[in-house]
Amino acid sequence: MKAWIVTLLFFSVHIAQANHIIKVHFLYGSKPKEKYKQIENKWFGGKLGGHVGVSLNSGPIINFIPISNFHVFSKSEINSAFVAMDSIEFYQIFDEKPNNKIMIIQFKINSIQAENFEKITQQYLKKSPYDYSFFGMRCAAATYDILCSSGIVDREDQSKKWFKNFYPRILRSRLLRQKNDLKIEIIHQKGRQERNWEQDRITKRKIIKSN
Repeated sequence: MKAWIVTLLFFSVHIAQANHIIKVHFLYGSKPKEKYKQIENKWFGGKLGGHVGVSLNSGPIINFIPISNFHVFSKSEINSAFVAMDSIEFYQIFDEKPNNKIMIIQFKINSIQAENFEKITQQYLKKSPYDYSFFGMRCAAATYDILCSSGIVDREDQSKKWFKNFYPRILRSRLLRQKNDLKIEIIHQKGRQERNWEQDRITKRKIIKSN
């Protein structure tokens, strides 16, 4: 009987510790260079804009977008949705041109965190829990909410999550500052020369792929 209990506990711990990969996908903010303004589009937010979403293993990228009139402040009338995109859809959300500047921050999580992620994202894909607004929840704050609600990163003050993740670069910097126990790996792609791309202040991490 004791041996059976020990075996059960061993497999329970083993299952909980099984590795999955969480990937946080960043499309950098940018604006057209002066001499290319006729052929390059303006993007929402310019160099402080961009977009961010999150995926589990080889799954789709879950990201938060407005679906109707843009709200300056959050309203009870929800104008947003969480959507699942493939990588082409996601990285070409502002235009269909290739060679955008991107970064993927990835690290291992356990099976419990992965299960939480699946449950939360399925709920959010069915119905957004909050409005999309400029001074409120947008893509970075929503991605941070998923990571916290899944138990993947520690949650800070709930009332300030939108302010502390006001645009994607803030969340990207937050993740890059995480302790080494996350064992973060980075996939990075340089952007095309026709645009001025935002720059990171923190880059002291192992880049496993760079184009």
